[in-house]
Amino acid sequence: MKNNNQATGSNVQDRRALSRRGFLANTVLIGAGLAFGPSLWASSANQPKEIIKDLIREGKVLHFGLSEASVRTIRRAHAVQPVTAIQTEYSLMQRDPEKNGVLATCEELGIGFVPWGPVGQGYLTGKIDARTKFDPKMDMRSAFPRFSPENIAANMPIIDFLSRFAEKKNATPAQISLAWLLAQKPFIVPIPGTHNIDHLHENGAAINVQLTSEDLQQIDSALSKIKVHGGRMNEEQMKVVDQT
Repeated sequence: MKNNNQATGSNVQDRRALSRRGFLANTVLIGAGLAFGPSLWASSANQPKEIIKDLIREGKVLHFGLSEASVRTIRRAHAVQPVTAIQTEYSLMQRDPEKNGVLATCEELGIGFVPWGPVGQGYLTGKIDARTKFDPKMDMRSAFPRFSPENIAANMPIIDFLSRFAEKKNATPAQISLAWLLAQKPFIVPIPGTHNIDHLHENGAAINVQLTSEDLQQIDSALSKIKVHGGRMNEEQMKVVDQT
């Protein structure tokens, strides 16, 4: 029969094993050995130390990143285990990381920043309009406020400006959107997603688009006068965004 100390130790080990499995089940592992863990998980006190350090020591993970994390969570996690990268939506029409301190914190701590949705989840390509249909079974944008027909139409002034500006630079709106991100900070590396090989080549060619300081000022000035309509995700998806 186990004494109380043995039982307590066993319970701790059991909880740790469950936490480890839960972390792995909710973690994105990518080829470079970078684990993007859920930010709300990392906001708890001891799990980063107990789980991430074990995985790194075992060679299962080489680097540790967080997705949609707040400044508070980034600092707490980084103090225990160095954070390599933060993944958060950031684009010409979603600029919260500039306002909530996440970008400044990444720069201060030497953490890379990986914007997902860098072309506005497809909107900034200029190829979506109010008639575009999103399959509710396959495409989460079907439930996102920003992609309702009304908000798609209301946000068209953004596309109108980008299209005019892109034409002057002999580029596409998507390429301008990516080039703008690349011009912000050297530690920013956008990750546009696509299933289309032509779009892949188009996105890659954004590195050839050079934006001057005057170009960047013009973009910021023009877009500061245009209101963005609709939330970037629905209420359910926003639950994964750390706002602590």
